[in-house]
Amino acid sequence: MLAQRRPLLKEVEQLERKLAKWNEEKAALDAQFADPDFYTSVDRAKSEEMHKQAGLLGEQIEEAELRWLEVHEALEQLPQPD
Repeated sequence: MLAQRRPLLKEVEQLERKLAKWNEEKAALDAQFADPDFYTSVDRAKSEEMHKQAGLLGEQIEEAELRWLEVHEALEQLPQPD
């Protein structure tokens, strides 16, 4: 049983680390976008690049959250260790 749980638990830890990093990066970008001076101080190409990066981060976060849920469901299906 533990042999079945170990890789899933490891994947959960990896996903949680990635999610924390990506959420932090996206929050930093969102904070910049919320600053009214951002659009006057950053050139258009850089702004577009940053918005694209924020979009990609959003997609990565969504995919990782879905996988996190799948892994947790798989863990719940396994018998509990004694």
